[in-house]
Amino acid sequence: MSKFPFLLPLVVLFFGGCNLFVPKSETTELARVGSKYLYLVDVKDNIPIQAGSEDSLLIIQESVNKWIEQELLVQRAELNLGKEALDIDKQLQDYRNSLVVYSFEKEFVNQKLDTVVGEQELLNYYQNNTQNFELRDYVVKVLYVKVEKNAPHQKELSKMLTAEEDDELRYSLEDYCRQFATNFMLEKETWLYFNDLLKEIPIKTFSIDAFLKKNSYLELEDENFNYFLSIKDFRLKDSVSPFELESNRIKSIILNKRKLDLLAKMRKDLFQDALSNNQIEYFNR
Repeated sequence: MSKFPFLLPLVVLFFGGCNLFVPKSETTELARVGSKYLYLVDVKDNIPIQAGSEDSLLIIQESVNKWIEQELLVQRAELNLGKEALDIDKQLQDYRNSLVVYSFEKEFVNQKLDTVVGEQELLNYYQNNTQNFELRDYVVKVLYVKVEKNAPHQKELSKMLTAEEDDELRYSLEDYCRQFATNFMLEKETWLYFNDLLKEIPIKTFSIDAFLKKNSYLELEDENFNYFLSIKDFRLKDSVSPFELESNRIKSIILNKRKLDLLAKMRKDLFQDALSNNQIEYFNR
């Protein structure tokens, strides 16, 4: 049975689409929590125009229950929170101010910040701050090729992988890999984390340090594939990270410093201009 059986006639009057609307029924009380009252007029906007009387009554009941729950929480909060916590107007004003300033500064930075960072500037920062670029893992520069065991011309791979500046052999290697390799890495200037390499090649070692220092070329196999690996360069864990790995991070650092400097200068100029134009006045108390 409905908690508000007396409402059904009013619901019909209010929402039945007829002209029997009674204005004073808007003040019909639906619920009370402490000294706060909820009236029919407070919930009527929640009800769709096309809703029937029974559906409207269910929506009103749900609205009443939500209002009671919310009002109980608000009243308990007002009893338990201090004055500062209850100063919602101040909190809203502070939040608005923060949003306005953030939006202004973001737009200012978008318009004024120089985002071009030259290679030499990146390199200078790297060389002056090497203590901040410590490797947390081993990295390598490698060429590797993974082929099925029945792939043709595998004997030639060793020569092609170890050729340093022979363009003809390099092109031959690229062509071979496109035709026969299951996977390959031919960008010898790209640093790769050793753990990522292990996902591709079944290297087994108890000491990565010793393995990297001892091996520059090796061939491995498993049940289905042969692996050809040429190590061109490496850096040990806890050593200084290569510049190429850190350049993007360095660029972000430089741009962030430029941004902070730009905002600091803007705030200083804004203050000085306001002083010059008598927009600021200090009062002695």
